[in-house]
Amino acid sequence: MTVYPTISMGKNLGLTFAYFLVCSFCIGYLTTMACEPGAEFMDVFRFVATAGLMTYLAAIIQHSIWFHNRIIGHVIESLAYAIITAVIFASLWPAAAA
Repeated sequence: MTVYPTISMGKNLGLTFAYFLVCSFCIGYLTTMACEPGAEFMDVFRFVATAGLMTYLAAIIQHSIWFHNRIIGHVIESLAYAIITAVIFASLWPAAAA
């Protein structure tokens, strides 16, 4: 049995938001090296979705190996995060609307 101390929801939500900001910044940086300004939606989408999936899913798999957690929900969640990130980046990519 694992007993956690009192959980601060505000702190945890803030840290999660900071984690997503850092991940998005790093994914954006990688994308600037792989995709030119004005690149096609699907090119940016594929790259960002792949990088996002690798980012969001990598730690969960290692955690599951060590602690034998259920992983299916985390995989689906990571896939959703990657797709959402990819749609946002591909839609807002420089000169995408031009």
